[in-house]
Amino acid sequence: MKKLIEWIFPLILVSITTSCDENADISKNTTPPNMIGKITAIDNNEERFLIVSSDKFLDQDKKTPEAAWYSMLENADIEYKGKAFKAENVKIGSTVKVWSDGNMLFTYPGKAFGIRFEITAIDPGKGDIRGRVTGVERTGEGVNEIWYVNVDGVKYRLLKFTQVWKKGARSNFTSIKVGNQVKIWFAGYDLIGFEKFVTQVVIS
Repeated sequence: MKKLIEWIFPLILVSITTSCDENADISKNTTPPNMIGKITAIDNNEERFLIVSSDKFLDQDKKTPEAAWYSMLENADIEYKGKAFKAENVKIGSTVKVWSDGNMLFTYPGKAFGIRFEITAIDPGKGDIRGRVTGVERTGEGVNEIWYVNVDGVKYRLLKFTQVWKKGARSNFTSIKVGNQVKIWFAGYDLIGFEKFVTQVVIS
Protein backbone atom coordinates (compact mmCIF):
# COMPACT_ATOMS: atom_id res chain seq x y z
CA MET A 1 0.00 0.00 0.00
CA LYS A 2 2.83 2.37 0.86
CA LYS A 3 4.47 1.71 -2.51
CA LEU A 4 1.18 2.37 -4.28
CA ILE A 5 0.79 5.75 -2.53
CA GLU A 6 4.40 6.64 -3.32
CA TRP A 7 3.71 5.89 -7.01
CA ILE A 8 0.36 7.74 -7.28
CA PHE A 9 1.27 10.91 -5.37
CA PRO A 10 3.88 12.17 -7.89
CA LEU A 11 1.33 11.71 -10.69
CA ILE A 12 -1.23 13.80 -8.81
CA LEU A 13 1.39 16.48 -8.19
CA VAL A 14 2.42 16.51 -11.85
CA SER A 15 -1.23 16.81 -12.88
CA ILE A 16 -1.84 19.76 -10.53
CA THR A 17 1.40 21.46 -11.57
CA THR A 18 0.62 21.04 -15.25
CA SER A 19 -2.86 22.45 -14.76
CA CYS A 20 -1.51 25.45 -12.87
CA ASP A 21 1.16 26.03 -15.50
CA GLU A 22 -1.42 25.94 -18.27
CA ASN A 23 -3.63 28.48 -16.48
CA ALA A 24 -0.60 30.67 -15.85
CA ASP A 25 0.34 30.53 -19.53
CA ILE A 26 -3.16 31.55 -20.51
CA SER A 27 -3.16 34.50 -18.11
CA LYS A 28 0.24 35.63 -19.43
CA ASN A 29 -0.91 35.20 -23.03
CA THR A 30 2.03 32.89 -23.84
CA THR A 31 -0.08 30.10 -25.30
CA PRO A 32 -1.76 30.54 -28.70
CA PRO A 33 -5.53 31.08 -28.61
CA ASN A 34 -7.83 28.24 -29.56
CA MET A 35 -9.61 30.48 -32.05
CA ILE A 36 -9.26 33.93 -33.59
CA GLY A 37 -12.34 35.29 -35.27
CA LYS A 38 -15.47 37.37 -35.11
CA ILE A 39 -18.27 37.26 -32.55
CA THR A 40 -21.25 36.80 -34.83
CA ALA A 41 -23.94 36.10 -32.21
CA ILE A 42 -24.52 36.51 -28.49
CA ASP A 43 -26.90 34.26 -26.57
CA ASN A 44 -27.50 36.09 -23.30
CA ASN A 45 -29.70 33.34 -21.88
CA GLU A 46 -26.92 30.79 -22.20
CA GLU A 47 -24.11 33.31 -21.54
CA ARG A 48 -22.18 32.34 -24.63
CA PHE A 49 -20.64 33.83 -27.78
CA LEU A 50 -20.72 32.36 -31.28
CA ILE A 51 -17.25 32.83 -32.74
CA VAL A 52 -16.50 32.21 -36.42
CA SER A 53 -12.84 31.71 -37.30
CA SER A 54 -11.10 34.17 -39.60
CA ASP A 55 -8.32 31.80 -40.65
CA LYS A 56 -9.42 28.17 -40.16
CA PHE A 57 -11.79 26.28 -42.44
CA LEU A 58 -13.34 22.83 -42.60
CA ASP A 59 -13.01 22.48 -46.37
CA GLN A 60 -10.33 23.07 -48.99
CA ASP A 61 -12.46 25.66 -50.78
CA LYS A 62 -12.49 27.76 -47.61
CA LYS A 63 -16.26 28.20 -47.74
CA THR A 64 -17.00 26.61 -44.37
CA PRO A 65 -15.16 28.39 -41.54
CA GLU A 66 -14.62 26.81 -38.16
CA ALA A 67 -17.30 28.06 -35.78
CA ALA A 68 -18.12 27.36 -32.15
CA TRP A 69 -20.26 28.54 -29.28
CA TYR A 70 -18.02 29.49 -26.36
CA SER A 71 -19.79 29.51 -23.01
CA MET A 72 -18.17 31.58 -20.30
CA LEU A 73 -16.87 29.68 -17.31
CA GLU A 74 -17.63 31.27 -13.95
CA ASN A 75 -14.11 32.68 -13.65
CA ALA A 76 -13.68 33.54 -17.34
CA ASP A 77 -11.80 36.76 -18.14
CA ILE A 78 -12.81 39.24 -20.82
CA GLU A 79 -10.28 41.91 -21.76
CA TYR A 80 -10.01 44.84 -24.14
CA LYS A 81 -6.76 46.77 -24.48
CA GLY A 82 -5.38 45.04 -21.39
CA LYS A 83 -8.29 45.99 -19.13
CA ALA A 84 -11.23 44.01 -17.80
CA PHE A 85 -14.29 44.24 -20.01
CA LYS A 86 -17.88 43.49 -19.01
CA ALA A 87 -19.68 40.74 -20.89
CA GLU A 88 -22.75 42.96 -21.37
CA ASN A 89 -20.60 45.48 -23.28
CA VAL A 90 -19.36 42.95 -25.84
CA LYS A 91 -20.80 43.72 -29.28
CA ILE A 92 -21.72 41.39 -32.12
CA GLY A 93 -19.24 41.89 -34.95
CA SER A 94 -16.22 42.42 -32.68
CA THR A 95 -13.06 40.42 -33.30
CA VAL A 96 -11.69 38.26 -30.51
CA LYS A 97 -9.08 35.77 -29.42
CA VAL A 98 -10.40 32.98 -27.21
CA TRP A 99 -8.70 30.44 -25.00
CA SER A 100 -10.75 27.41 -23.96
CA ASP A 101 -10.48 24.59 -21.45
CA GLY A 102 -9.39 22.31 -24.28
CA ASN A 103 -12.63 20.38 -24.70
CA MET A 104 -14.81 20.78 -27.79
CA LEU A 105 -18.15 19.21 -28.70
CA PHE A 106 -17.83 18.56 -32.42
CA THR A 107 -21.23 19.70 -33.64
CA TYR A 108 -21.43 22.53 -36.16
CA PRO A 109 -21.04 25.06 -34.76
CA GLY A 110 -19.02 23.37 -32.03
CA LYS A 111 -19.47 23.93 -28.31
CA ALA A 112 -16.74 24.73 -25.79
CA PHE A 113 -16.04 26.61 -22.56
CA GLY A 114 -14.01 29.80 -22.75
CA ILE A 115 -11.44 30.61 -20.08
CA ARG A 116 -10.27 33.92 -21.52
CA PHE A 117 -11.56 36.28 -24.19
CA GLU A 118 -9.41 39.09 -25.58
CA ILE A 119 -11.37 41.61 -27.64
CA THR A 120 -9.02 42.96 -30.29
CA ALA A 121 -11.43 45.24 -32.16
CA ILE A 122 -14.89 46.61 -31.36
CA ASP A 123 -17.54 46.32 -34.07
CA PRO A 124 -17.96 49.70 -35.83
CA GLY A 125 -21.74 49.25 -36.09
CA LYS A 126 -22.04 49.19 -39.90
CA GLY A 127 -23.65 45.75 -40.12
CA ASP A 128 -23.17 43.17 -42.87
CA ILE A 129 -25.88 44.70 -45.06
CA ARG A 130 -28.23 47.66 -44.96
CA GLY A 131 -31.63 48.00 -46.55
CA ARG A 132 -35.36 48.46 -46.23
CA VAL A 133 -37.67 45.88 -44.69
CA THR A 134 -40.00 44.61 -47.42
CA GLY A 135 -41.67 41.88 -45.41
CA VAL A 136 -41.95 40.27 -41.96
CA GLU A 137 -43.23 36.72 -41.51
CA ARG A 138 -43.93 34.48 -38.53
CA THR A 139 -44.71 30.77 -38.75
CA GLY A 140 -45.54 28.16 -36.09
CA GLU A 141 -46.30 28.68 -32.43
CA GLY A 142 -44.50 28.27 -29.10
CA VAL A 143 -41.21 26.40 -29.42
CA ASN A 144 -41.89 25.94 -33.15
CA GLU A 145 -42.26 29.67 -33.82
CA ILE A 146 -39.94 30.98 -36.53
CA TRP A 147 -39.53 34.57 -37.69
CA TYR A 148 -38.32 35.79 -41.07
CA VAL A 149 -37.46 39.24 -42.34
CA ASN A 150 -37.25 40.34 -45.96
CA VAL A 151 -34.73 43.07 -46.67
CA ASP A 152 -34.90 44.57 -50.16
CA GLY A 153 -36.80 41.48 -51.29
CA VAL A 154 -34.38 38.89 -49.86
CA LYS A 155 -35.64 36.55 -47.14
CA TYR A 156 -33.57 35.91 -44.00
CA ARG A 157 -34.28 33.87 -40.89
CA LEU A 158 -34.18 35.27 -37.36
CA LEU A 159 -32.98 33.00 -34.57
CA LYS A 160 -34.41 32.78 -31.05
CA PHE A 161 -31.44 34.73 -29.68
CA THR A 162 -31.32 37.32 -32.48
CA GLN A 163 -30.90 40.78 -30.95
CA VAL A 164 -33.13 43.63 -32.09
CA TRP A 165 -32.21 47.24 -31.33
CA LYS A 166 -34.31 50.37 -31.78
CA LYS A 167 -33.19 53.87 -30.80
CA GLY A 168 -30.25 52.41 -28.88
CA ALA A 169 -32.36 50.12 -26.70
CA ARG A 170 -33.08 46.41 -26.83
CA SER A 171 -36.38 45.61 -28.49
CA ASN A 172 -38.15 42.55 -29.94
CA PHE A 173 -39.17 41.02 -33.24
CA THR A 174 -42.54 42.80 -33.28
CA SER A 175 -40.69 46.12 -33.58
CA ILE A 176 -39.55 45.20 -37.09
CA LYS A 177 -42.03 46.75 -39.52
CA VAL A 178 -42.28 46.91 -43.30
CA GLY A 179 -40.63 50.12 -44.45
CA ASN A 180 -38.04 50.20 -41.61
CA GLN A 181 -34.50 51.00 -42.61
CA VAL A 182 -32.29 48.40 -40.95
CA LYS A 183 -28.76 47.15 -40.56
CA ILE A 184 -28.37 43.41 -40.09
CA TRP A 185 -25.59 41.10 -38.98
CA PHE A 186 -25.30 37.47 -40.12
CA ALA A 187 -24.20 34.36 -38.22
CA GLY A 188 -21.20 34.01 -40.53
CA TYR A 189 -21.80 30.42 -41.58
CA ASP A 190 -24.34 28.85 -43.91
CA LEU A 191 -26.11 25.51 -43.70
CA ILE A 192 -27.29 23.88 -46.91
CA GLY A 193 -31.05 24.14 -47.27
CA PHE A 194 -31.45 27.00 -44.80
CA GLU A 195 -31.89 30.74 -45.26
CA LYS A 196 -29.12 33.02 -44.09
CA PHE A 197 -29.28 33.40 -40.32
CA VAL A 198 -29.61 36.92 -38.88
CA THR A 199 -28.20 37.46 -35.40
CA GLN A 200 -28.73 41.20 -34.99
CA VAL A 201 -31.12 43.81 -36.39
CA VAL A 202 -30.67 47.53 -35.76
CA ILE A 203 -33.67 49.63 -36.75
CA SER A 204 -32.80 53.16 -37.89
